[in-house]
Amino acid sequence: AVNGDKLRAFAAARDGRAWEEPAKVRSSIGAQSSWGVRFRARSCPVSACEEGCGCAHAFVRQLAEEVARRLGQAGMRCRGVGLKVWRAKEGWTSATAKGGMGHGACDNVSRSVALERPTASEADLAVIGLKLLQGLAIPHEALRGVGLQATRLEQGAGSAASLSTPWGDRAAPLPRAGRGGGGEGGGGRGVGRG
Repeated sequence: AVNGDKLRAFAAARDGRAWEEPAKVRSSIGAQSSWGVRFRARSCPVSACEEGCGCAHAFVRQLAEEVARRLGQAGMRCRGVGLKVWRAKEGWTSATAKGGMGHGACDNVSRSVALERPTASEADLAVIGLKLLQGLAIPHEALRGVGLQATRLEQGAGSAASLSTPWGDRAAPLPRAGRGGGGEGGGGRGVGRG
């Protein structure tokens, strides 16, 4: 009789059960900066990059540090990493921009890679981000913004062991870049103006 009453109520579009919103599942965690980002024509070699040098490589490491921190706070790991860059349009100069420090007219370019194993390691994120940046072959003086994003998230603590990247390299710990790094949506806080 109980099931019959429920079915009659449902057929009449009456449902007395409490409505519960499904928990929103986070799909990515990232950090980016696109304001005041200026790099030298040549970055230091990745292996010789020093703290606070202001090159594009150090900037990507700072973004990796921030993304790893945010993954740790959320108790998540990622199975994918994406890099987004703002490349100045050809012929654009900061002299033609109002104020001169924004990113100006840019082309947005992004690349991503799927990982074999999940990670939340700063070193892994930095190595992957640097490989993606190198693969774009964009002159560093043309970069006007950089973003690093962890995608395909899953619950779990960060990986202590480094993972093998899709390029076959081992993600060895990298020299630490200076503190600061870009926050979500902008604000380079003194980095990337070398």
